[in-house]
Amino acid sequence: MLSLRPMLRPAVVVSILALTTIASAPAHAQYQWRDANGQLIISDQPPPVSVKPSQIIKSAPMAAPVAPAPKADAKDAKLSVAKGPMTTAEKEADFQKRRKEQAEAQKTGAEKQAATEQKIKHCEALQQKIRTLASEMRINTVQKNGEIASMEAAEREKEMSKTNRDLSTSQCSS
Repeated sequence: MLSLRPMLRPAVVVSILALTTIASAPAHAQYQWRDANGQLIISDQPPPVSVKPSQIIKSAPMAAPVAPAPKADAKDAKLSVAKGPMTTAEKEADFQKRRKEQAEAQKTGAEKQAATEQKIKHCEALQQKIRTLASEMRINTVQKNGEIASMEAAEREKEMSKTNRDLSTSQCSS
């Protein structure tokens, strides 16, 4: 005896696919409205202008708000309006320009930070020298001929006044 089951299986699959396709057609519709006769219209196209807003049942979802474009000067705005959309090459050139500007800004920032750190170290060294000179401990210096000599009070005062001048001209805060 011959079984009908293998022959029905493709038919069942085809019919399920057909029903699924038919059932999903309204899901693609973005607009629903009633016409002048009261008949329901489902479409992926917006309703004609003659349809009153009260007759519209469903309309397309609002587009996501577009983020404002970065501010550009008037010259750039005129150029972009005159030229239209940017080409891929123009976008790449613009990207490379922004990337270069960012690298330069980072380099400048690093240089400023290094200079600030160097100034702080210099000021700290001058302040330490003043504390050492103001203390009563014996300070030895090396003379021009290579001999070691103790710093006298007059030399100490002279060196302290010179260090104070350096400290004030370096614009170090106390």
